[in-house]
Amino acid sequence: MTQDYINSCNKLMEQGKYQEAINGFDFVLRMDPASVAAFAGMARCHAHLKNWQQALTAGLNALGHGGHRQVDLENFIAILKQSELQSYVGLIEDALKAALPYPLLEYAAIELLINQFSAKHQALFANPKMVFNAPLKKLLQDDSLCQIIQRTPVTDYTLEKMLLLGRKELLQQVVDGKDISPYWPFLSAMVSLRLLNDDLYSTDDAEQDLLNKLTQETDNCPIEVWLLRLNFATGAQTVAMWQQHQQALSAILTQAGLNHLIDDLTFHTQVSGGYGQSDNISQSTSKTVQSFYTENPYPKYRMVGVNTISIDQIFNQFDRQVNANAKVLIAGCGTGKQVINFAVSSPQTQIVAIDLSPVSLAYARLMAERYNIRNVEFKIFDILQVAELKDSFDYIISTGVLHHLESPQAGLNALNSVLKPDGLMYLGFYSSQVRKELVEIKNNVLDYLDTDEAGLTPVGVSRWRAQLAVQLTTQSTMQSTVQSTMQAPQRAWYQVDDFFSLNGLYDLLFHPQQAEYTPIELKTLLDNSGLNFEAMLIKPDAQAKYQAPLTANPLKDKATALVYWHKMEQLCPDLFIGMYSFYVSKAINQ
Repeated sequence: MTQDYINSCNKLMEQGKYQEAINGFDFVLRMDPASVAAFAGMARCHAHLKNWQQALTAGLNALGHGGHRQVDLENFIAILKQSELQSYVGLIEDALKAALPYPLLEYAAIELLINQFSAKHQALFANPKMVFNAPLKKLLQDDSLCQIIQRTPVTDYTLEKMLLLGRKELLQQVVDGKDISPYWPFLSAMVSLRLLNDDLYSTDDAEQDLLNKLTQETDNCPIEVWLLRLNFATGAQTVAMWQQHQQALSAILTQAGLNHLIDDLTFHTQVSGGYGQSDNISQSTSKTVQSFYTENPYPKYRMVGVNTISIDQIFNQFDRQVNANAKVLIAGCGTGKQVINFAVSSPQTQIVAIDLSPVSLAYARLMAERYNIRNVEFKIFDILQVAELKDSFDYIISTGVLHHLESPQAGLNALNSVLKPDGLMYLGFYSSQVRKELVEIKNNVLDYLDTDEAGLTPVGVSRWRAQLAVQLTTQSTMQSTVQSTMQAPQRAWYQVDDFFSLNGLYDLLFHPQQAEYTPIELKTLLDNSGLNFEAMLIKPDAQAKYQAPLTANPLKDKATALVYWHKMEQLCPDLFIGMYSFYVSKAINQ
């Protein structure tokens, strides 16, 4: 009988009669106080009415009575995101942790868990002392912190400084013979973090002296010594340690309940082995770029925010229809983050993902397995030779790739040759205007290290990044002594994700081959390939920052859109700080 009532309530909800549905669900709960369906329906109704407290309470009840089922967690996360809750609630924190084992919920759960974590430690972040005091100890022992940093790079300089301070203090305590077992989860999460940010954190002389005092035993050393060794090892050293001592380390980590680190060490060791497929890359610049990304696979990530619109939605924007089993080419897929996002949103498509780097493709394949993706074929392939695929595609994605070719025009021509007449292409190119500041930042790195690009080392870049982080946390207003190296236009660059990983810094500042453009130059590039500009994508944060000039200067004519965006970039200096991202189609006569 209760199911009949629930069905009636669901119909009321579909009709937008939310309060009536709530009354009905309440009636069901009086008959069955543990009805998961009634609590879940009530939560959705309250969310539609923006009764956030009632919606979250009902959602938590659904989770509690339903045993944290994936569908209930998904609904709860959707409601929590809409609520924009900024205060800390312990039950919500627990619910978000329960969502972490589900790959498709993990990214959203971590985003929301970061909000809960920040609210819980608000007093510490509002007035950080940078000493190993009680609030910092509490933070480092917080399970939510460990769950967060083992999954995503830290992109906050103040938190980064706290973590490194804690790591150094724990190293000292181990040398002094103190028990640090409450911090094992933190130290293991820091190892995972360093695998993600590619050894961004440098080791100072004091830390090296302390490391030299640790026991030199191998398989029989205590877990805290293992964790500290892994914390201060390079990625290559970490993989080597895992390969040499896997049996002993597995037993120690399993006993301590740190199985996530076993998974991460196994994953990165497999990645280092490469894709295992031969290639026919012969063009000299392509070989150089291949070598660069084999040494610096980019980006490294642990989870994907699956929120890309589907291929049907993309084509609908341009009043086009796409085949039911559309063929998609992702040209320059790197480590596969974009592949996974698109494959999940458009599972009906047949995807070919190509890249030059065998290490990047190994990363992509393993992540695709983690997300149980079966509609992607990975290939080591040069864009310039894409015709050898002997296929044509409804949709081509190539963002942040063509500007690394010796001839971006030749690469674009090659992609256009395999695009179907009614297909779409999504492209991304660097902006010459917004990247001017990167030249000064790059020179600052070389001056600080007193070297040229040939003498650059990962250890040196890490040292430069360490002193930059100190400046940014001690001179938060970017005034006085740091004025010369931190002018206002550069502030935005220091906050981009690439400044929080070593491979990101290399990709951003020291790529061996790249071209940059203005919108006017992009128009020439497209014209030469016989492509029409369709639409520019603006990131939400840039849209919000420049809402006034963008609203005051609306685009009136698609035919002159790139001229328009050229003018807008003059008004909004860092509008395209990542890159120009836009859609194109074949010209009618193609």
